[in-house]
Amino acid sequence: KNQSGTSFWCSGALHPDAAYKMGNSCSLLAGDVVDRVDALLNDIGGPVVIVSAANIAAELKNQSGVRSVHTPEWLPSHSAGKAMRNAGYRPKHPIACINSLAGAVLQCVESEDQPDWVGDKLFVDIAKIAYAATKNIFSISTSDEWKAELTALLDSDGDGDLELDELKQFIEADGVLSANKAVRKALAKAERESARGAKPSDVLATLEPVRRILQQSAERGDSADGLSNDDIKTRSMLSRHLALKDGWRDPAGIKVRPLSSPGDGDLTAITYLSGVPIIKLFTALMGPLIAQLQEFGYEPVRMLRAFPYDWRCPPSKLEERDSYFSNLMDGIEELVRNAGGEKCVLVAHSMGCRVSHYFTHWVATTEPGLARGGRDWLDAHVHSLVPIGGAFLGACSGPM
Repeated sequence: KNQSGTSFWCSGALHPDAAYKMGNSCSLLAGDVVDRVDALLNDIGGPVVIVSAANIAAELKNQSGVRSVHTPEWLPSHSAGKAMRNAGYRPKHPIACINSLAGAVLQCVESEDQPDWVGDKLFVDIAKIAYAATKNIFSISTSDEWKAELTALLDSDGDGDLELDELKQFIEADGVLSANKAVRKALAKAERESARGAKPSDVLATLEPVRRILQQSAERGDSADGLSNDDIKTRSMLSRHLALKDGWRDPAGIKVRPLSSPGDGDLTAITYLSGVPIIKLFTALMGPLIAQLQEFGYEPVRMLRAFPYDWRCPPSKLEERDSYFSNLMDGIEELVRNAGGEKCVLVAHSMGCRVSHYFTHWVATTEPGLARGGRDWLDAHVHSLVPIGGAFLGACSGPM
């Protein structure tokens, strides 16, 4: 435990060189940590939770009171995955990743109404959803806060700054905003500031005088005075594509499913959203975890795969409509074969934990699952379930 009383776990035994030159007291502390961690790992037979090796060094420094710490080369500061690998660990059990609610990007597979949307990713197109979030952004209390939130939303190139072109695209997308003299004046001032070499944050500050106008435009929503007809049509059409009949059936002439990317084990489907500005504003999803697993040495397709499900559909209908659980069994069997018979670990996030839990019961109790072995199949193929933020007791309803 650290000084605040919070327990911490390291991913593996510290290197014998942990007792490096930090004085006798810190050397004794490092040796004690090595002994205790080694004993723990021997008891459980492997690593506990992946934590960056830099945190281990910081903990040693914190508890020893030493202000200057020499960090050896085997303690890289930037990657828990690399630290594990440098410590001598290697991937053993294959991993199947199962996404959260809205954690997999959806793709238009069929559309009679919008044939040009076929193959497009839905839900994350800034042009389709920016206005839905604008109201909240412009109601934030302080200037610095709303500028930071707006930058995160409209920073299409992901460089952390809101450039003038991105700002102009946002304003000109709304006919009312682009025709407003005050808004045009603010935009012209922004152009002058940019030409003088002002920082992006200073250029963005020119919107302050028209902040209320921007908020009112967002509040008008779908009214005739608000978004352009094209925007209204797009939002309505997007809603039609994301809606399901009876809560699980496809609407007539429309079919939307999770993105398929077999070349990388479908990992793109559950990591794509982690890089979208408006999404990464609120959550990292499974992107950083998968990145660390790959740094550690997990090879996509062979040892690491995602099994994205349509999060709009209840788990009880995933098999009937998409054969999801049968396909998941097939995929797990393939991972186990690839790993030379080592059992698969299910890593699930949020609602994916409930889907995974449902899956185990489906295998053990339903006719299709029992036909393939039921509980014996689980014992032979599934090592464990690692839930991340699982909503096993349900989720809150209403305002938080």
